Amino acid sequence: MKNSQNFKEDTKAILEAAPDLYLILCPKLNIVEASDAYLKATMTHREEILGQYIFDVFPDNPKDKSATGVNNLRYSLNRVLKDKVCDAMVIQKYDIRRPASLGGDFETRYWSILNCPVLGKKNCVKYIIHRVEDVTKFIHLDYSHNSRSKIIEILQSHEGKIGVEIVERAKDIQVTNKKLQEKEDYHSAFLSAIPDAMLLVNQEGKIEFCNHQAEIMFGYTKEELLGLSVEALMPESSAKVHPEHRSNYFKSPRVRPMGLGLELNGKRKNGEIFTIEVSLSPLQTSQEMAVIAVIRDVTLRVEQNKLLQQKEKSLRELYEVLEEEKFQLESINKKMFVITQLSETFLACNTIDEILESFSSYANKILDFSDGALYLMHHSRNYLEKKITWGDSNHYPAIFSANECWALRRGCIHEISGSNLALYAVISKK
Repeated sequence: MKNSQNFKEDTKAILEAAPDLYLILCPKLNIVEASDAYLKATMTHREEILGQYIFDVFPDNPKDKSATGVNNLRYSLNRVLKDKVCDAMVIQKYDIRRPASLGGDFETRYWSILNCPVLGKKNCVKYIIHRVEDVTKFIHLDYSHNSRSKIIEILQSHEGKIGVEIVERAKDIQVTNKKLQEKEDYHSAFLSAIPDAMLLVNQEGKIEFCNHQAEIMFGYTKEELLGLSVEALMPESSAKVHPEHRSNYFKSPRVRPMGLGLELNGKRKNGEIFTIEVSLSPLQTSQEMAVIAVIRDVTLRVEQNKLLQQKEKSLRELYEVLEEEKFQLESINKKMFVITQLSETFLACNTIDEILESFSSYANKILDFSDGALYLMHHSRNYLEKKITWGDSNHYPAIFSANECWALRRGCIHEISGSNLALYAVISKK
C-alpha cells in the first residue's frame, strides 16, 4: 500500500524523466504535462507550454501553404475522444518553431505519432497520451546501397535493439510520403485553382479546411480560419440565427446548389459586408458528418444588376414619353393635313352654305378635343340658328330666341353673367 502511494506521488517525476517523447493532454486539448525528452525535441520549456492549447503552441508553418499537420493531428485527437481507442497516424510533416535564441522561424520535422486515451471511472476520456518519435533523419537519409550499412549501424546503435527491418520501413515511409506529398500538392493546386472560396465546416460550426480563395475573400490567414466559427464570417443578424439553421441542415443534409436566388451576406475580417451566394454539399467523414460550403462573391454582379434595372427603368420611361410625344405629333400632323384640305375647300366655295357644308364635314376632325356648335344670325336678325356641331352637341339648342338675342340685335356685346368679366370689359370698350 505504501509502495502504491509512493508510486502515485512519483508519477509526475517518472513521466518527466521518461526517455520517450510524451505529451499529456486534457479533453479540451490543453497541455497537462510533457516529458523532458519531448521538451528537448520540440525546443520548448515546460513552464511556457503547460495549460496552453496544443495548436497555439504548435501551429502550422505559415510559410508552408501545403501544411496539413494541424488538421491531421486535430482529426486524430478528435477520433480518440469520440471512439476512445488509440489512433496511430501515418508519418506527419509537422514543422516546429525555433526559439529566437536559435534564429527563430520554423524547422522542418517529420514525426511518427500515436495518440491513446486514458479513461476515467465513467468510461470517459480523462486524458490523451500523445507519444511522438522524431523520424526526420530517416526521411532525409539516402537509402542507396552504399549508405545502407551506415544506416543500419545508426539504427542498431540506438539502444542496441532496433532491427534492420526499420530501415525498410523508413524507406517505405519515404516512398509513401513522397506519393502522398505529390497527391497533396496536386489537390492543393486543384483547390487553389478553384475561383470560389471553399470551406469544410463540422457540425459544431468550426472550419476544418479552407482554400486560398477563402483567405483572399474574407481577409483571414489560413491559420486564423482553421478552427474559427463559421458565424464569424457573417453579419451579426445572420450569425444569431445561423446555429439553428446549421442544426436543421445536419438533421436533413442535402445538396443545395448555387444560383437559387438566395443572396446572403458575408463579413470580411475588416468588418466589410458583401453579397455572396453559397452552395452546400454534405460530406460524411470517418469521424462525423460535415458540410462543404462553396462561396461566391456576387457583389459586383448585384451592383451591375441594380444599375441595369435603373437603366431599363429610365429607358422605359423615356420610351413612354417618346410614344406620347409621337402620338401627339401624329395627331397634330393629321389636323394640319385636314386644315390644309379645309383651306383648299374654302377657296373653292362660292357661298356661305357651301362653306358651312364643307366645315361641317371637317369640324369633328379638327376640333376633336372639344364639343361645340356654330350659330349664325338668321337673316331676319331675330334669332340665332344652329348650323354646325361637333363632339357632344345634345345640350346645344337648335336656336336662340329673339329675347335671348336682343343684345346682338343692338349691335354690341352685352354680358349679364360670366366667368371672365375682365375679358368682357376689355372687349366692350372697343
